[in-house]
Amino acid sequence: MDRDSICQLLEKVFGINNCWGFKSSFIEISGGYQFYSPLRSASTFVQYLQNHLSEKDTVRRSEVQSLESAEYIDVTYDAIAQTLVLSSVHAPNQSKWDGSSITNAKTSGVELGVFGNITPMEEEGLTLAGFITELGESDDFGDILSR
Repeated sequence: MDRDSICQLLEKVFGINNCWGFKSSFIEISGGYQFYSPLRSASTFVQYLQNHLSEKDTVRRSEVQSLESAEYIDVTYDAIAQTLVLSSVHAPNQSKWDGSSITNAKTSGVELGVFGNITPMEEEGLTLAGFITELGESDDFGDILSR
């Protein structure tokens, strides 16, 4: 598979339509490349996986179906080992935050940050810059640079 056809695969598997070619859509990081795109729904991905599982494989079909409720899905492919690793993060079984005040919440040690990519400081590095604050401890965001 050539590098530019990976965008076609992402569109087919995830329904992603913001991949415009390998060079313009992937970020080079130490040891490989990274692509990020928010998904409104994992349903296209779930359907793709369900289509490639046996009807009798009820355990894996159930695991795949649980991706519909994932807060975060990470797919990592190792071209050398030819392995695909899928990780998902699910929120605890509680209602979603409705945007109400968090002043009474126990937030000790919880940091909230907004980051973006900037020109790397090292040739093969990834450098992020943004703002961060510790909830309940500070009323303002502080600058941060991460490499």
